[in-house]
Amino acid sequence: MKLKGFAVLTTITFLAAQIGNAYVAAARSGIESEEHEMDMWVWMQDGKIIYPVTPIDEMWQSLFTTTERVDACRIPDEILEKMTTLQLLLATIDYPMSGTLYMYSDMETGFEVLTEYCGALEELLSRADCMKTVKEYYVNYNIPENKIVDWSRIIDEDDPAEGANAIINDPELLELATADYRIMYAIDLMEMIMASKTLELDSAGQEQLINIILDKKEDKDCSELFEKTDDCTYLNVVCEQIDADGTTVFMSSSNDVTVTLRSPSGNTFTVRKNNNTQTCDYEVWAPIVAQTPGAVMVTVASKAFNCHSYAWLSDLYPNDYTKYWLDLVPSALYNDPAYKKEKNPLHNGEIVHWESSRHSGRLYGTDIYQVPGSGGKISPKILSKWSNGPMVLHYINAYEGFECGVTYYYKYK
Repeated sequence: MKLKGFAVLTTITFLAAQIGNAYVAAARSGIESEEHEMDMWVWMQDGKIIYPVTPIDEMWQSLFTTTERVDACRIPDEILEKMTTLQLLLATIDYPMSGTLYMYSDMETGFEVLTEYCGALEELLSRADCMKTVKEYYVNYNIPENKIVDWSRIIDEDDPAEGANAIINDPELLELATADYRIMYAIDLMEMIMASKTLELDSAGQEQLINIILDKKEDKDCSELFEKTDDCTYLNVVCEQIDADGTTVFMSSSNDVTVTLRSPSGNTFTVRKNNNTQTCDYEVWAPIVAQTPGAVMVTVASKAFNCHSYAWLSDLYPNDYTKYWLDLVPSALYNDPAYKKEKNPLHNGEIVHWESSRHSGRLYGTDIYQVPGSGGKISPKILSKWSNGPMVLHYINAYEGFECGVTYYYKYK
């Protein structure tokens, strides 16, 4: 009887434990469900992603490294998976680090890095209806004829960089400038997405897309927002020709010519030469520069040269470097024995090269600064050309920043 009673008690205890475990599991599931709903509420309101921090917010200045900024803007995977394709597109258009698209020597690289940073874009590109959704939104996207603000009343044309920095430091002006910039970015982003998907279309689909792009270019030509650019992002990436037999050929639409130059020791390398003297639009670049805490615009520069040509060629070819576009730094330069490589900044004006090979600049003095709001991080100041934009003075927190590391090149011969 005792054994039987013990067996019954054991059974009851086992069942109670099972019921208890099920209750705990259900409770935990409920908590997790509530947490998930709360997470959804924090990130998405009225069907739209709301990023918790943006460059307009004071808190943004404390996100010193690239990793910190990317993590602060990272939408949880479980939310991305539940978003519609259109919501993903809108989240990418509103992405706080959207300037990544413009910060590299070519927009293709910027698009690649933006895809690495922005989970919404990565998820968008994986959707089967990506091209259809983007194309429909692009066709119906309204480009206003006028800018939100007459910036000429705020920025002195004699020193536009000063006015651009005034925008960066004034949250209200920065919000207005960002609204104008966001329209241009949205168009460029959608054209880059469609360019990346063009080969998935048949010849008829490609021809239709070209016509859509050209129609939108007419809208851009009538808008103040695009008055300082004659470019069409899509056509710059792929120039389409459909032969009589239906064969599609893609080629670069660039009119640049190739020039052969020499390193300090006489090694040859090639650059693209461009006589474009058009300058960047300062109120457009102000929101881009503002996305890197501590960065300030020094001067507006022409679109013909980039970071590598400024950093590596301004000493070698002081009269011509502003006409040269150097996509990547060739080994003829970075392996030239005339340069001494250092891991620490020792000489004012020496070349600073990011180990990712995506950026170069010049050391601005040899002082090391305690960076405000960075939690104790220190950095020298660097002067660099940002793609086809302005000259910018910044810490080592742009272009992968501290996470990537830099090498300093001093020409001692």
